[in-house]
Amino acid sequence: MKLKTLLSIFFISISALNAEENLKEIPPELYALRVDVNPDVVYEVVSTQEGLGWSLAVIDVMDSPAHYHREFVETYTVMSGELELIVDDETIILQPGESYTIPTGAIHSAKSLLETPTRIIASCVPGWNIEDHNLVE
Repeated sequence: MKLKTLLSIFFISISALNAEENLKEIPPELYALRVDVNPDVVYEVVSTQEGLGWSLAVIDVMDSPAHYHREFVETYTVMSGELELIVDDETIILQPGESYTIPTGAIHSAKSLLETPTRIIASCVPGWNIEDHNLVE
């Protein structure tokens, strides 16, 4: 089931690779939880609670504020759009198909460089949890 879900999300994202198009809505049956964190939308696909030792989410990013994690490594992979990722003092521009791994403890923020959200896949090892999402003032 999870493989089918991941492949479905991949093909939905690939079909939206034209950054000028609006992103296609991910059908509810393909994710466990949707969280609207204005202006971003997070679709949790594989939860830490599943006990796999990792988690996976699809995120439609407009402007994610600076934050860090003490307990896990996070990897962003751009599916569609263009992402500006700031990690500590380094600015990285990611295009579709490109990835960046954010080390534990690194302060990072992300924003779409377009007028529409950038869709990314965010994977976390050992797994994302709200208690380890630390905003930077």
